[in-house]
Amino acid sequence: MCSMYNVNRRSVNYHPSIWGDIFLSCPSKMKIDTATRQEYEELKQEITRMLMVATDGSSQKYRLIATIKRLGVSYLFEKEIEDALQTNFHHHEYKADQTLEWWKELDFATKLPFARDRLVECYFWILGVYFEPQYSFAREIMTKAIVMASTMDDIYDVHGTYEELELFTKAIERWDTSFIDGLPAYMKVFYEALFDLYEEMEKVMTKQGKSYRVQYAKEAMKQLSQVYFIEAKWYHENYVPTVEEYMKNALVSSGYPMVTITSFVGMGDVVTEETFNWASNNPKIVRASSMIARLMDDIVSHKFEQERGHCASAVECYMKQQGVSEEKACEELKKLIDAAWKDINQDMLFKPARAPFPVLTCVLNLAKVMDFLYKEGDGYTHVGNVTKAGITSLLVDPVSI
Repeated sequence: MCSMYNVNRRSVNYHPSIWGDIFLSCPSKMKIDTATRQEYEELKQEITRMLMVATDGSSQKYRLIATIKRLGVSYLFEKEIEDALQTNFHHHEYKADQTLEWWKELDFATKLPFARDRLVECYFWILGVYFEPQYSFAREIMTKAIVMASTMDDIYDVHGTYEELELFTKAIERWDTSFIDGLPAYMKVFYEALFDLYEEMEKVMTKQGKSYRVQYAKEAMKQLSQVYFIEAKWYHENYVPTVEEYMKNALVSSGYPMVTITSFVGMGDVVTEETFNWASNNPKIVRASSMIARLMDDIVSHKFEQERGHCASAVECYMKQQGVSEEKACEELKKLIDAAWKDINQDMLFKPARAPFPVLTCVLNLAKVMDFLYKEGDGYTHVGNVTKAGITSLLVDPVSI
């Protein structure tokens, strides 16, 4: 069917993964010698004692808790200490034997060579959202979901023809393997992998009696596909929307509403169906996090994207609508980013909380990771020194205890 089309594809030379097989050979757990283990146990006991003797509500206790959080070990002292005391201190297990093998088996680097190969960067991204050991399964499925979304983005932005993308969007909307036959070969590869991922999620969640969560995740991925198609349509028609029209679509195409909802799937009992309903209705903190993601990306990436062919970004839309320079447009958009941070801070401090605190923290952390990766440029697409240094220090040469 697709062979009838006059194929005129965009192209871009994304650099390949810079990590090779390094993580496949990395040990999955940090080895701690007997002396260090003893010191570690003594420190845990001392901190536990300090928490117990500090007066409730005292500034001393608040300072101690703040220090523990900054050190990244607060999970050790949750739920009256017992549960977290059994976890490894400062241990970020990478799940190389499972997630990386999954990625290697998919072989997108060969089958979909136009797409960015960024599994390690995706894991780093999600590690910034929740690092605690109890969220290891949540991280695993979230890493897989975000790397699939990244690949889908490249199908829409880089490789797919308009006619192919119409078929692709309809197939994802129907979420039925019977529609796979009408797709070109490269789309079939992606479509099958997407189905397999959500089936994997569903099997685990069904055993836990929480299969409803996967349906929310599917709907979020469908919505992402739909807004990607709208952007492809704008590019195809050479249409520059108003800032308002663009942002309505672009907050979703930032990927953050999908990432937010999917990040809750494996989080355990702290999340309820009410949490998914809340997140699906575009609450202020999710909207603000998506605003930060979209505008930071647009500001640092729009020149590169326009050169290789892309719909107008927030920068171009603002320049056209307001009749201003690129510099002025970026300046004004940065004000919207500042306002979004204020919205996040307000929702984090709002009492009573609009959602469980770990849920709000996930949304906050998504914005923080975006700030880290995109402050000096697109550190995801063009993996530079900042991203490499962060991944290396955290996953390759972690701080020893």
